[in-house]
Amino acid sequence: MGNDFGWYGGLVESRDSTLVMEDNILGPIDVGASNSEVLIKDNPELSRMTLYMSTGTVENNTFISGESTYNPYNPEITIRFCNITITENTFLDVARTAITITEGPAEGTTHIYNNTLTNFITNFTGEDTQAISVWWPGGENILIEENTIANANIGIGLRGNATVHNNHIKDCETGVLIDGRYRTEPARPTIQENTFQNNNIGLHMIATNTTNSPYTDNNFTDNTECAILQQWWITVRVQEQDGTPVAGAEVTVFYKNWSLVFPDRDAGEDAVTDQNGDTRWIFGYHDYGYHYSYYLLLDGHRTCDNGTTTHYNYRILVEKDDTYAGTIIEPLSQNMHITIDIVL
Repeated sequence: MGNDFGWYGGLVESRDSTLVMEDNILGPIDVGASNSEVLIKDNPELSRMTLYMSTGTVENNTFISGESTYNPYNPEITIRFCNITITENTFLDVARTAITITEGPAEGTTHIYNNTLTNFITNFTGEDTQAISVWWPGGENILIEENTIANANIGIGLRGNATVHNNHIKDCETGVLIDGRYRTEPARPTIQENTFQNNNIGLHMIATNTTNSPYTDNNFTDNTECAILQQWWITVRVQEQDGTPVAGAEVTVFYKNWSLVFPDRDAGEDAVTDQNGDTRWIFGYHDYGYHYSYYLLLDGHRTCDNGTTTHYNYRILVEKDDTYAGTIIEPLSQNMHITIDIVL
């Protein structure tokens, strides 16, 4: 054990071996395991843990912030390619993400089971707090179930596939966020038998194909804005009769009653096609830090807790040199990645 990080805990590392760590009262302690078999149990003061290609159990530990010279370390576990069970752990003063899974194992399961993730604090960077995050590509062998999650900006964030089953998610800005913008194919996680209570948005789906997707038997109660919010990526491609792309055409989107959705040109926003005839403007997520320039992002479907659904239709109007063309789209009837060809 070494005091390498300038705080009163230490570092425990295991490579290509077996790591047993039980009832260790010293801390906070960082733990790293690579290609190892682990049993990490009943430790009251762990801080950060990194698990890579390892197997075993992490059970009944408390993860706390590690004091450093500059700022606290976030209590967290990062997991990649692990056939491992993370269960009955408690996380205190989480400032970013408590459990991050980058990829599931080729064999076995990354099982996140019956943990308590309810204690989150505001961090100095202003980034969202998350209880559990699954990055692209995720995997079919990731199971997140029976966890208690509360008070985070995002309860469970999914950029990749996973099974999310029977969790109790409450008092979050977003209960579960499925964000398919980072994939070449829509994310299709399984979301079943979860309870969403008192969140602002229960289930938020961006660029995901919901046709025959297993979003079933979830219970939504008193979510402030909506129980389910779906958003669609839309490419508007403008072309001449012979298929030649039209550059420099202005694209405007209205609701069906002609009230403006975007862009607000008085505020300096713009949506103009490029040399390929495609729009290069993203609705709503300019500050997200990623650039998916060929898509418009539209809200298309909000389901309230009482079961009613608001279904938005849109008018898309294209103008170039006083020539106009347009169409009406109904995103709910289509896949999440929609290409609209408009002949000018």
